[in-house]
Amino acid sequence: MFGFSLFFTLLRVLGAGLVFAGLVGCVAGNCRRDGTMVTPQGPVTASTPPEAAAAKPEEKVGQGSFPPVEKRVFVYKYDGSKQCGAAAGVPPETMAKELQGIKIFSKENKMDGLMHIQVCGAATGRANVFEIKSEDLAKAQAKGFQEWKF
Repeated sequence: MFGFSLFFTLLRVLGAGLVFAGLVGCVAGNCRRDGTMVTPQGPVTASTPPEAAAAKPEEKVGQGSFPPVEKRVFVYKYDGSKQCGAAAGVPPETMAKELQGIKIFSKENKMDGLMHIQVCGAATGRANVFEIKSEDLAKAQAKGFQEWKF
């Protein structure tokens, strides 16, 4: 009876090891069924000359590339909310009207992450945060917003 449980335990360990080895081998990139070895330059076969295997392929402009990403920044203004319900905050949708003429990509009400005194009537530290183009930062700052660096 002891022999069978030991046998099945060893069989499970061996099976798990084989599965693990198979997965690691595939991650290393050696899982081609046709026997070719894959390199960053492309597949290499026995008939491929060594110079061609080492040469980099031609890169075509625009092929597989993404358009340039515009730089964006986050700006914020405190929502005016107070602790203990002394004052409700201004929602981001309402405050977004202050950024008229500036394209807003996202808006969210967030905590600033700073420590605040715990007393009724004190500020909660909640702010409305807006994602805008970096070129519009000066316009937003002129309207009373600050760059979000928290």
